[in-house]
Amino acid sequence: MRHVRDVTVTWGVRPSQGVGRTACSSLDTLGDVTFAVLLVCTGNLCRSVAAEQMLTAVLRGHPVELMSAGTHAQNGASAHPLTVQAVADSGSAPFTHAAQRLVPEAVAVADLVLTATRDHRLAVVEADPTAARRTFTVLEFARLVRADGDGRGTLAELRDSAAASRAGAPATAADDLADPVQGSYADHVRMVQTLAPAVAVIADAFAHVSPRLQQTSL
Repeated sequence: MRHVRDVTVTWGVRPSQGVGRTACSSLDTLGDVTFAVLLVCTGNLCRSVAAEQMLTAVLRGHPVELMSAGTHAQNGASAHPLTVQAVADSGSAPFTHAAQRLVPEAVAVADLVLTATRDHRLAVVEADPTAARRTFTVLEFARLVRADGDGRGTLAELRDSAAASRAGAPATAADDLADPVQGSYADHVRMVQTLAPAVAVIADAFAHVSPRLQQTSL
């Protein structure tokens, strides 16, 4: 967890069957044993919600706190019902959700920020310019850590290695996750299916690094 004093951020996804996270996360309650990952999309209704819930399912037992927000979210809004259904049909546990608008404080406490698209990455960096090297699209981050092979060191070092690799392999349109919000159930399923291999790669990479969470200067 990055050290930012006097910040309390309330997050949206609340699995109905406990998976080791709380509805309200503060620096005092998380402490230094937690690596905070923030997922960002537009409305915090579909893509960031699906990514958070899918990662929650596969990272159970890891010292990771997952959070989500939207650049234009309406605070308190429920997740899109078709996303909820698509995520449930993929095998993840049922959950409830209250959308949260992205605020600079949320970016400040995140050790890693994973966005739906490159435009969302720009919005995150505009909110907190210091987040540039620790912010990726979720598909980009999976691509970079896959290319790095077996992870070693700490979660922070894994993130830093991906940032270093990005110079030679910048994000492209292929690293953007399409928004299904106006689409059919099939579009929401396609979004979940696109996320699934990226989630698997990230989970595998996290499993191959030390649980120690020493921080760098990012």
